[in-house]
Amino acid sequence: MTGPIADYPAHLTVIRDAVVPLPEPLIALLTVLKEYLAAAAVKDPLVVLGALADLRNLIAGAGADAVLPVRVGRIPMETVKTVLGASEACREEGSTLRSLLQ
Repeated sequence: MTGPIADYPAHLTVIRDAVVPLPEPLIALLTVLKEYLAAAAVKDPLVVLGALADLRNLIAGAGADAVLPVRVGRIPMETVKTVLGASEACREEGSTLRSLLQ
């Protein structure tokens, strides 16, 4: 795995130090999920692909609900970018956030 998920504890530290800390149970769940998917990818990649399809649907639904306050202006986009630990390049591009907001 690459990107922020590759060093998830460090990524979570960046997020925690920003605006909104993730609850410990969510951190634990995400850490276990990362470890499970990494191990399963070696043993049974088809299981991981199925799980990722389910996760994509779950994320899309939760993302649509979570982005509503941003769409209506209750949460500024700059705050969202900071909480996500977006790099300067991501802040300029904003493609992931843009796709959620469309």
